[in-house]
Amino acid sequence: MAREIPRVPLERDWRIFTPLARPSDAREKHYAGNISVERVNSRIDRVDGFAAHFIPGRAKMTLRVGLAHTVMLAVALGHLKETTTGAHPPAGATQPATGS
Repeated sequence: MAREIPRVPLERDWRIFTPLARPSDAREKHYAGNISVERVNSRIDRVDGFAAHFIPGRAKMTLRVGLAHTVMLAVALGHLKETTTGAHPPAGATQPATGS
């Protein structure tokens, strides 16, 4: 006797019930196929809430997307600086001369 698999509609909560299971190999392959622009656009769409809001006018939308990009880059830069302090010298930095 086959057991019936319960199905949850994706409209219920997309963040929890994803089309591909998070720990699956299929999700890893799919995510690896995405290019970085798709990932950035996805973050803008979901995290920053641009999909849920109506922004009238191209100039306002361009400004808000530009600000979102700036914030994302600033956060990434801050994270890089925080994790690499003392580990490696910055790219292009010269080492001080040692010796007498």
